Amino acid sequence: MLFGGLTRGAAIVTLLLLGGIIVSLAISAWPSISKFG
Repeated sequence: MLFGGLTRGAAIVTLLLLGGIIVSLAISAWPSISKFG
């Protein structure tokens, strides 16, 4: 039970980190995207 909770927490943390990285990349690249896109 504890191991399942730990793995679920680790998966959620990993997804949040990946989401934050993707959002920050999109925000930093938005001027060039809006300029050329």
